[in-house]
Amino acid sequence: MCFDALTIGGLLVAVVSGGFLVGVVSHNDRSASQAPDARHGERSEGA
Repeated sequence: MCFDALTIGGLLVAVVSGGFLVGVVSHNDRSASQAPDARHGERSEGA
């Protein structure tokens, strides 16, 4: 197979973008798992 610079560059961009998205989703997942506890505490105090 013959790979030119655009193909290699495109694959690199795809891998970096995928890694970034995985990091963002995992960070949001950790934040979301901690947030309901705090929100629930605030709502129970206000109610």
